Amino acid sequence: MPHPYHERLNFKTELPLRVISHGTVGPKMVLPHWHRAVELAYAYRGQPGTVHIGRSTYHMLADHLYVINSEVVHSYETFLDEDNQIVTLLLPASWLRNAVADEQLPVWGPLDLDLQSAVYQPLAKAVQTLVAGVITPSSA
Repeated sequence: MPHPYHERLNFKTELPLRVISHGTVGPKMVLPHWHRAVELAYAYRGQPGTVHIGRSTYHMLADHLYVINSEVVHSYETFLDEDNQIVTLLLPASWLRNAVADEQLPVWGPLDLDLQSAVYQPLAKAVQTLVAGVITPSSA
């Protein structure tokens, strides 16, 4: 297995959120890496593949959000097509710590959150709203 690399991310907006739509590229492997951002991998369609987070492995399912804490090594093995789709949301950990009171910060990941669960409905709506802005008609 390759040695994990540090992915340097630059956030230059007031709300430093990066939303990445991965499209329909077919097989896609993301090598082990880490960064100083909290990563939320949202499988919004199908079963796009596997995410490795630290020592945990998850087989991605539709309407699940995979939470990866800052500085945790993670990688992906996916197959992305019209039926299997992922969007990644990245928030810098330093901004998150300043924006949210310490007592309100949850223990971040690795977590597999089923956004169809009633308890996660407010989070599901927020994630789906963010994702709707980046999904192209061909990937919707």
